[in-house]
Amino acid sequence: MTVDIAPPATDQHAIQAGLVTGWNTKAGWRGPLLRTISPIKLLIALGCLVAAAYLLGPTLFFTESNEAVTNAPIDVVRSPIAGVVTTLLAEPGRSVRKDDVIADIFNDYWDPTAMLQAGNRLIEATQHLDEARQEASALRVQQVLLREAHALWLSSMDTVLTARRVQARSALVATRARLETATETLQRYGNLSKFGAVNLQRLDEVKLAAVTVGQEVSGATAELAKIEAEGKALASGLLLDGTERSTTSQRLDDIAIRLAMLDATQVATAVEVVALRDRLLIRERQRDRETRIELRAGSAGTIWRVFNAPGDRIAANSTVANVIDCSRTNVTAIFSQRDVGALRRGRRVSVRVAGFTDPLGGVIADVNGYYDSDTRAAEAITIRAIDKGSVLVHVQLDAAVPDCLIGLHANVRLD
Repeated sequence: MTVDIAPPATDQHAIQAGLVTGWNTKAGWRGPLLRTISPIKLLIALGCLVAAAYLLGPTLFFTESNEAVTNAPIDVVRSPIAGVVTTLLAEPGRSVRKDDVIADIFNDYWDPTAMLQAGNRLIEATQHLDEARQEASALRVQQVLLREAHALWLSSMDTVLTARRVQARSALVATRARLETATETLQRYGNLSKFGAVNLQRLDEVKLAAVTVGQEVSGATAELAKIEAEGKALASGLLLDGTERSTTSQRLDDIAIRLAMLDATQVATAVEVVALRDRLLIRERQRDRETRIELRAGSAGTIWRVFNAPGDRIAANSTVANVIDCSRTNVTAIFSQRDVGALRRGRRVSVRVAGFTDPLGGVIADVNGYYDSDTRAAEAITIRAIDKGSVLVHVQLDAAVPDCLIGLHANVRLD
């Protein structure tokens, strides 16, 4: 049996819509519904598919950073004192070497009283020393003239002094021998006391005996020194028997005593002058540290940022400028917490920097923990994470970014 299929009865609106409705056959069944595909819709669908593959493909097949920027370490130049910025030599973009002066700070609240007092005391001590030297010099000249008239007295008094000197030396030898004995006894008792063989009271008695003998030695030494001094005085015309002397002799006596005092004064004053000069030097260094200081660059680089201007008053330990080291440019990247297992030091990465066609190579130098426990050193650019669970990663590039281009957007992909 043959079936005749009539041509489809098409509607004009259906034809314009790009589809053909079903039709009835002679057998009474309805033909399948056929639709044609629009080329425009097909192109739109293919475009969406390509865009989805381009945007979502890397995140599905690769581990990439959520955010990254080119960065570099900075040297923070701080002022250790509070004061006023008198001179500021730093300008953003200016190249500096290590120890180049960045700024001068002056503390106008410093109290100079201590330094002024030290300076005044030094002036007074120096004047006192000069006066003592001048007086001693004049007295010695006068002393030489007077000694010539008293040379005959020396021979008659030399015998008396010789006898006393012999006696004093004998006494000194005897007391030194006793001191040696007492020292040996003290040492022996000291050794025994370590083992508890001698009580402390007996040890103290031996120590006291040794001290007493030591005093006797000092007394004998002083006596001998006194005799020697009397011999020198006799050479100046002084008598030892207390008889009347001539005016010249009395004058020589006064000069000798005065010279002894002046010599002692000069020695003490010279020591005081040295000590006062050292103290004044310390005060001046303290003044330099506390009143005026030169802030210098801690490393070579480029001035990245300046926080003050001449005339500004700043607090102690405040930041004045930042120096960036462009030779150590790197990338600071933020990764999602789910990628922490893949973020290992030494792992190779590919970095795409905005404006650069070819990707840059590098390695993960450090993983600085989560954002809320950031352990990074000072950097030029501080990027903010989306949440505290984000992981901070420091990437060391194989080659520095040209022209010190810091702050460029980048993307880090794990190889």
